[in-house]
Amino acid sequence: MQSGVVTSGIVTPEGVTLDFERAGIASRLLARLVDVLILVAAFYLAAILLVIVTMSAPTLSIVLMAVVAFGLAFLYPMILETTWRGRTVGKYAVGLRVITVEGGPVRFRHSAIRSMLQIIDIFATLGGAAVVAAMASPEGQRLGDMAAGTYVVRERRARAVMAEHEVIIPTPWGLQSIVDSIDPSSLDVSQAALIRSFLVRVPEMSDGSRAALAADLAARVSAVIGSNLPDTVYPETWLACVAARIQQHDDSARRSSLPPPPRR
Repeated sequence: MQSGVVTSGIVTPEGVTLDFERAGIASRLLARLVDVLILVAAFYLAAILLVIVTMSAPTLSIVLMAVVAFGLAFLYPMILETTWRGRTVGKYAVGLRVITVEGGPVRFRHSAIRSMLQIIDIFATLGGAAVVAAMASPEGQRLGDMAAGTYVVRERRARAVMAEHEVIIPTPWGLQSIVDSIDPSSLDVSQAALIRSFLVRVPEMSDGSRAALAADLAARVSAVIGSNLPDTVYPETWLACVAARIQQHDDSARRSSLPPPPRR
């Protein structure tokens, strides 16, 4: 692990961290700035339209502007984080993503809680509560993250975790049919990195910790991809099947993006 990198993730009893780099305050503020600029532009356009439509009713115009401002402030992160795998436009631009403390994708309830706690984190304290909470929290969580059970992590670091381990996960012998039946498209980069990190670091774990963590991780991955864990396959072996399928999927996507060879 790189020195100075603060991580979030699962820690085994041996202290082995299956890690993602926690997003720093500066990068989160930059992502927030991008989102605020988008919201201000959207509100400005909506306000102009409302003034034109309700020119004869200024009170109605003010009420509608307040409703639009509330809707933009709370629905924008709630909807985008739920439908775009923990990202808003600002987070996407900076390379951040919201995940659950278990390493899974956020759901509507997570995003709703995070969005509503902006009242304290962002609006009532002009962002002061969010900064203080993130600095005081070992995991860099603002109040909304603590209540929702989420982290903000660097997505690009998750890709780097995979690149650091140039290890090919072979298809377990005799299980090609199971590998072929797995559809990894619903797994995001962070989850794929977590599977690889576990498999690479297996030798560092005790047998008991290894089996327990494999079972827990396999259950969560199975729920994400909608594929039941076969009764005849150990969880760790099944995770190797998933990793092998991800590799095949990535290799296929990479080949399809290459230009055709020149004709001779």
